[in-house]
Amino acid sequence: MKLKNKKFLETQKNSFNKIAQHSDSNSYTENKALESKYSLIQSIIRKKKNPLILDYGCGFGGYFIKLTGDAKQIFSVDISEKSLELLDTECKKREIKNINIINQENFKFSDYQNYFDFIILVNVCHHIAELDALIWELRNVLKDDGELIVFEFNPLNLFWIPFFIMIKQFRIHLNSYYFRSNIMSLKNLFKRNELKIKNIKKYAFLPTSLYNISSIFSKENHTVNKTPVLKMFSAFNIFILMKQGKKLIESKTKNKLNITNISEAIMYKRYRESYSDDQANLYENPIIKTIFNLGHKYIAKKISKNNGTILDIGSGMGYHINFERIDNTRKYIAMDIDETLLSKIDNHKVIKLKSSCEKIKLAKNSVDIVIASHILEHITDLKKGLSEINRVLKPGGKIAVVLPCDPGILWTFLAHFTPSRNRLKKIGFDYDIIMKFEHINTFNECRDELNKYFKIRDSAYFPILIKNYNLNLIAGFVFTKTQ
Repeated sequence: MKLKNKKFLETQKNSFNKIAQHSDSNSYTENKALESKYSLIQSIIRKKKNPLILDYGCGFGGYFIKLTGDAKQIFSVDISEKSLELLDTECKKREIKNINIINQENFKFSDYQNYFDFIILVNVCHHIAELDALIWELRNVLKDDGELIVFEFNPLNLFWIPFFIMIKQFRIHLNSYYFRSNIMSLKNLFKRNELKIKNIKKYAFLPTSLYNISSIFSKENHTVNKTPVLKMFSAFNIFILMKQGKKLIESKTKNKLNITNISEAIMYKRYRESYSDDQANLYENPIIKTIFNLGHKYIAKKISKNNGTILDIGSGMGYHINFERIDNTRKYIAMDIDETLLSKIDNHKVIKLKSSCEKIKLAKNSVDIVIASHILEHITDLKKGLSEINRVLKPGGKIAVVLPCDPGILWTFLAHFTPSRNRLKKIGFDYDIIMKFEHINTFNECRDELNKYFKIRDSAYFPILIKNYNLNLIAGFVFTKTQ
């Protein structure tokens, strides 16, 4: 799996190497926090005899060093060389033979297809930039009857922030992906990667590392965990996941579209056949119209003083045209892959172009401004699409973008109540299934890929205005082509 954000990856690796340098054998023998999680993991994996286990993001292996007697083989994979060295030393000291220690850079998922009985991720999700891609890869190496067990910090638990400060690990954990690990976003993540949630457990309330200070904290956790209202603020969310779905669609260009079951594929095909009708009804709801208009107004304002050739990618029926100035100083091209949608644009000054974003039918350096409003999240091959935009955009040209804040906390929460859910239900479609096919690129994936090609000049978030995608529904950006 190729990771896009190499700088983020390097920062994480260096941080974990520093932590490992200050660890020793006591990390294995005198850690009551690890003991508590070890017991929970052991109760799960003992359901199978001699299982093959993948501990992905193993760190120094504290959770599994004592589980070797319950497993046929454990594959411990991590990015931190120092952590793996510490684990190797401990294995030799204990004469443990059934742990394979592998650096993440050398671990090839393709060598282990349908191989593992259990895969464990303990506090890994918020350290991964391309989490969707990783979950898909892990799904592929899991046996059909295997289980993926995910421990993850609960960002709703406010004890974590002061705790991270106290242990001097604030920056490594409170990164840009920390709040993405909320329970709603993770449920969405697993669902679109064809994983069935077998069980969700709530674990602890206070950080379990406090067990090393006093046993009082352990007793306190057991008491608090029995209180139903406080469970949503538990320290950890634990997901036990299994494979689901039948292979139908194979695609190497986008992990999230690699697999779906037959009924979902048929439903989505029917939806696409009626897509133009659905888009015509989209703006009828005043709430959706208001939110979308915030993005359209942002783009119009940021490019209002610019003239020349404007390319509106994924223009649909040309709704954004209503916000733009179209006169003799501007050449406005509405581009979409759906000819039916383009035919509904009734402005004679607008040039209609049927074309996909992955292969734009325009010459190099021929466009002054590109508008990409709610389109990048739909592009199957995002890298190729942005490469094409970069090709047709003139040096110094602008690209104005609006993205949904999916899978941010607010977006994920309100998705359960969106009018679009009822609108689709009335015409026989499941909102979650349709969105799995439609929003194939997350907010962070789109933003990170944009930063590779263009230089950011401006950003705005709506409706809360605070520049955090977890607190908003949409975000607007203006980038320029530097060369």
